[in-house]
Amino acid sequence: MSEAIDVLRVLWTQAPANYAGKYYSLRNAYCEPRPRIVPKIMIGGDGGRYVLPLVAEKADIWFSYQRPVNVLAEKVNELRAHCERHHRSWDSIRKATPLTVFLDKRGAMAKRRALGTIERDQPYFAGDPVELREHLSQLIELGFYTVILTFADFPRLADMHLFLEDVRPFL
Repeated sequence: MSEAIDVLRVLWTQAPANYAGKYYSLRNAYCEPRPRIVPKIMIGGDGGRYVLPLVAEKADIWFSYQRPVNVLAEKVNELRAHCERHHRSWDSIRKATPLTVFLDKRGAMAKRRALGTIERDQPYFAGDPVELREHLSQLIELGFYTVILTFADFPRLADMHLFLEDVRPFL
């Protein structure tokens, strides 16, 4: 994947493009039309052996897995360490994470609806609007700029309306 990213960037920025790597090589290659604005590279995942070092070296955006906040904090610290090793500014990488949400004014009801989905490696959020605001605040403190919300009850809209009324105004 590392070389593939290099190949894309060469194709997007040079004409003709030349590249010689272990897995890929280009000789006088053209990518036409070249983009006027070079696309951002997003790398998803959170493996400490391969993915996070590659994110630190080459990604513009890191898309983590949905994890408990304490696990995300560990992954963030791991990525920070990889950034230091690669002499890369932590702030130069935009951080994003998904979050599947069960939301109800009565948090216990949301937890009941989410039964079996909140005790896994990639747990869903289940709670009331105050709990969701606190959860999102923790993600923001960790450096996540983008949180992609999925409302588990969709196409029902009650969770979304509650989010718009009682969570969004506080963000």
